[in-house]
Amino acid sequence: MIERAVISSSGPNLRLVDELSPVKPDFAAPLKTMEAVEYEHILRVLELTDWKVSGKNSAAEILGLNRGTLRNRMHKLGIRKP
Repeated sequence: MIERAVISSSGPNLRLVDELSPVKPDFAAPLKTMEAVEYEHILRVLELTDWKVSGKNSAAEILGLNRGTLRNRMHKLGIRKP
C-alpha cells in the first residue's frame, strides 16, 4: 500500500496537509521460507548470467559468494542447469 501526501507551503517551512497513517505490512501473499527465497534468487541470477557460475560477471560474483559456496548451495537446493 502506497501512502500519498499533499505538502503545502506558504513560507520557508513545509507542512503536511493530511496526517499520515502508519503503513501495515501486506501479509495477503503467502510467506516463503528462507530456502525457497534463496532458491528463487539463485535461480534468477543464474538465468540472468546464462548459467555462468564463476568468473567475471558471473552468478557467484553478483551474489558475493565463492564459486564453491555457490555450487554447494545449488547442490543443496537441487538447482541444475536445464
